[in-house]
Parts: sequence; structure tokens; C-alpha cells
Amino acid sequence: MQSEAVIPQFFLYGEESDSDDSEFVHIESIAARSENRGWKIKPHRHGRLFQLLIIHAGKAEVVIDNNELVVVGEGAVVIPADVVHGFVFTPETQGYVLTIAEPLINQSTASRAIAYFNSVTQTPRVIQLSTASVFSAQLQTYCNLLSLESNAGHSGKRHMVEWLAKMVLISLYREIEHYHNEQITSARLNSGYYSFQQLVEKHFRQQWSVSQYAQSLKISVSTLNRLCQKEKSVGAKQIISERLFVEAKRSLLYTQINIDQVAYNLGFDDPAYFSRFFKKQSGLSPKAFRELNPFETQF
Repeated sequence: MQSEAVIPQFFLYGEESDSDDSEFVHIESIAARSENRGWKIKPHRHGRLFQLLIIHAGKAEVVIDNNELVVVGEGAVVIPADVVHGFVFTPETQGYVLTIAEPLINQSTASRAIAYFNSVTQTPRVIQLSTASVFSAQLQTYCNLLSLESNAGHSGKRHMVEWLAKMVLISLYREIEHYHNEQITSARLNSGYYSFQQLVEKHFRQQWSVSQYAQSLKISVSTLNRLCQKEKSVGAKQIISERLFVEAKRSLLYTQINIDQVAYNLGFDDPAYFSRFFKKQSGLSPKAFRELNPFETQF
């Protein structure tokens, strides 16, 4: 079997790193990251890093996985870890790219703030910000302060940067809650379901069964299914299958590895079974899906 080939995961776009800095926060202007690349960032993804784009002016064509979206004027783009994304900006687009290490966000798991953070960081999406919103203005103020603090050398810088990054997340939560209620996960996040989500991210390639997840969570299969029904209106098995399907689409769209190898990388011993699984989910064979969705990518 060939060694596993995966979509490249960049620390920041174009910068490979094996850093495991749990306190990592980075902010830079959109121009600093994209102007010398012709205002275009090709599809890629970040491992264990949450990314947020705050756009103050201009236009961005956004690809999240294989969904194409547009932000005009003031907006935000939410990119959870491991989600494939790319951008084309109009020249002189103004705003920030904020990158936060997942462990920094997860430090708050024992606090009341985790529900707010997870509501913002768990779902990839584009949010058009309200120009009249006090929360949108607050968001811009904190981003400006965070940029200034990151480039200064004052005492307590690390703590200030962390606090400001969390203030940005809370401000975005308020904006979503006030103007986009239909888009936000309930702040009363079910901690059991969240733990299940985290386990799925770790073990979907191993194709754990529902009973294995339940055993790891120290709950019954029926309790796990109730949690999933409450949060997503589907059973645990469907959520596991959907995560596997998303990764299969990413591999077919954003890599050139052959379909048999995609199957092996996702834990399928038999490529034919992978093809049946994929066709059941999409209505297309893996080969047909790849041929119908040619995607410009440098990877």
C-alpha cells in the first residue's frame, strides 16, 4: 500500500510548521497574506488551527470545501480546523486574518465560555455583518487592538493577545446571535454531543462503530443516539458516515491520488466497498464525482 497522501495542512497559508504551541494566536491584514499572491489563496487547510477572516471593505469569493460563496463589504468567514478553503479577493480588500490554535480555545472547556466559542468555531460559514451593528463595530475595534498588541513588545503581551482573541470570538457570537439567529448553534451546547464530535474527528478514518464511540464516552448506544437526535436530528451512524463522506469528497477534489488509495486512506479495506459507500451518499461513483468537479488547486 502507498503511504497515506493527504491534503496539505499549513500552519499559515504557504508556511509549513510542526509547531504545537497551544497558546498560538496570529493576526495579519488580508493584504499582507494575499497581495503578493495576486490576491488569491488557493485551496488548502489548517490542522488544529481555527481561522477567521474579518472583511471591512472589498469583496471575497470564498470556497469552503466545494461550496462557493461571496462576501461583499463587511463580512466574516468562519473556517474550522481541517476544512478546505480558498479565496479570491478584489485588490485592496481590507480586513484581517485571525488564526487561533484549537488548544487555546479548548482551554475553556471547564468554563462557561466554551459554549460561546464552540457556537462560533464549529461550523464553517460566511456571515454578512451589519454596518449598523454595535457588535460589528466592536469586532473591528478588537481586531485593530489585537493587531496593534501583536506587533508591540509590551509586558503581558501573550495574555493580552489571548484575551483579545477571545473577545473577538465573543463579539462575533453576539453579532450572529442578534442578526443571524438561524445560523447559530444553541449556546446551551450539549457537552456529551461535543465530546462525540471530537472523537469522530480523531477516529473516523479507523471507522469506529457506534458502540465503540459509546464505550469511549462511557454511555450507552441509545443515549448516544438520543444526543445526536437532539443536536442534529439524525442518529450517530449517519453523523459518522457524513464525516467520512466529507473527507472522501475533499480527497477526490483536492488531491490527485488514485481512488483505491483514497479508499485505503479512509479505512476501507475494499475499494469496491468504498465506491458503493460513496455512490450511496452522492448518487455518483467516486470517478464520476471527480470528473464532474474539476477544481483548480496547486496540491
